[in-house]
Amino acid sequence: MSSEARKNVQIKMNTEITQEGEIENFSFDEPGKISYVNQQIYVSFYEHSDNKSILVTLKINEDKTIVLTRNAEQRLRVTFDKNNEVDNLYRTEYGPIQLQTTTKRLDYKVADDLSNGEVSIDYDLSNGEQLFGEYKLRLQFFV
Repeated sequence: MSSEARKNVQIKMNTEITQEGEIENFSFDEPGKISYVNQQIYVSFYEHSDNKSILVTLKINEDKTIVLTRNAEQRLRVTFDKNNEVDNLYRTEYGPIQLQTTTKRLDYKVADDLSNGEVSIDYDLSNGEQLFGEYKLRLQFFV
């Protein structure tokens, strides 16, 4: 991969959320971008729901962690580190909320020319005491 690269891609993202035995699925199919800068890969797109556009960015770090950021009225930044519990802060209009993610699966493949790739993350989200849900995120991108 060159030192810096950028491409327009099509993003397909599916999220399955299990809460109290109930399963919900959310899917997005949006145009986006993939960039390679300073040995890190960034996948970004706008998620459109409820007449809002929310910038979503996945940053794949050299240390094999992934950071998901959703820049909306409530800013969410979640770090995924396989087999480790990570403390995260969710900024809401009522103040910050401490969240923990326990990543059970963290896999990704990205073509050297950034033409396609996929990310799979399975994780639990809690506040340290109460489990909010079990999540399965699948993201694919292609030119």
